Amino acid sequence: MKNSKVICIVANSCQMVFTRRQILTELLAIGNKVVVLAPLDPYLKTFKDLKGLTFFHLKHLQPGRMNPGRDFLFYRELKRHFERHSPSLIFTFTVKPNIYGAYAASRLGIRCIPTVTGLGYSYLAGGLKKEFVFFLYKRAFRRIHSVFFLNSADQALFESRGIVSHDQCQIVPGAGVNLSFFSPQKKSSSVFRFLFVGRLLGHKGLREYVEAAEILISQGVEVEVDVVGPLDAYNPSVIEAEEVAQWITKGLVNYYGEAQDVRPFYQECDILVMPSYREGISTVILEALAMERPVIAADVPGCRDVVNSACGWLVPPKNSVDLARQMRACTELKAEVLNEMGKRGRSRVEQLFSKEKARASYIAAAQFAEEVYLMA
Repeated sequence: MKNSKVICIVANSCQMVFTRRQILTELLAIGNKVVVLAPLDPYLKTFKDLKGLTFFHLKHLQPGRMNPGRDFLFYRELKRHFERHSPSLIFTFTVKPNIYGAYAASRLGIRCIPTVTGLGYSYLAGGLKKEFVFFLYKRAFRRIHSVFFLNSADQALFESRGIVSHDQCQIVPGAGVNLSFFSPQKKSSSVFRFLFVGRLLGHKGLREYVEAAEILISQGVEVEVDVVGPLDAYNPSVIEAEEVAQWITKGLVNYYGEAQDVRPFYQECDILVMPSYREGISTVILEALAMERPVIAADVPGCRDVVNSACGWLVPPKNSVDLARQMRACTELKAEVLNEMGKRGRSRVEQLFSKEKARASYIAAAQFAEEVYLMA
C-alpha cells in the first residue's frame, strides 16, 4: 500500500540532491518523509540536520557507463526500494535514474515525475549510443503522466521523437539559486581573472577554455585563468589528470581542484566562462550571476536560456578562437560596465531562477499526489 506521506528522490549523486535542498526542506516542512536514493559522496553530510529524511546508498548505479547487466541490477535495486518504502510519489533526476526509475515506478503503479536535467554524454557522443538511450526513454516514459524539463530545447527534442506529448511536459527553472547564500561580494584583488567551474570534462568545453587562455597568453594579455572542479572518473568525456598537469606546468591555468564552497572563487573572478556543449540549465551560471559576475557562455541550450546581452555574451560552441576574442574584449571593458552587467545578471536570477520558483512545481506535485491518494 502506498504511503501518502513518503516521497522518494532518486539521483546520480548526493550533490545533485544537495542542489535541490530547498525542495527537500519544503517537502519535510509540510509533513512528508523523504527517502533519498543515490550513490554515496561527501555531500551526504549536508543532509544530517534534515529530520524526516532517510538516505540509502545505490550500489549498482554507474553514471556515464552503459553496462546492461549492471543497469538491470540497478533497476532491480530501485524496484526493491520502491516496494519497501511504498511512496506516493517519486522524483527522479539525471539519465539512468529517470529511465530505470520510471520503469520500476510504472511496474508498481507509483506516480513518478522525472526531471530531464540534461541529455548527458550519450547524446553528445551521438551514433548508436544516443539512439539506444532515446529508445529506453521512449519505453520508460510511455506510462509517465508528467515530465519536467529545464529548457525548451530538450522538451522539443523529446516531443519530436515521440517520447512525450506536449501535455506531459513542464519547464522548471533548474535547481534555482539561494540568493542569500550567493550574494554579491566585492573582489579583493586587481588582477583580471576568468573562472571555469565544473567537472573536468571535454563536453564542458574545458579544452576550448584552455586553448583560449593559450591564445591570450600568446597575445601578451595579462590575465589569470582559473579552473575549479573535480575529475570525473565515471564519465567517458573525462579529461585525464596528466592532461591537466600539462596545462598547469605550461602556466595556462590555475587549477584548484574541487571546492564544496565556490563562493570565494566567484568573488575573485571578473568573468565566469562556461563553454559547455549543452546543459539542462547551468547552475554554475546562475550562481555566478547571483554574485553579480557577468558570464561568457556557449550559445547552446541550457546556457542561452540564462545568459542574455544584459548580463553576458554568447559565443559559438567548440570554438576557442571566438572564445579568446570575447575574453580579450572583456579585459578591455571598464569596471563600471562589468559591475552594471553583474547587477543586471543578479536581477535576472531574482526574477526567473530563485529557489522559491524552482521548488514550486515540485511542492505542487507532492500536494497533488497526496490529494489523489486521499481521494482513492
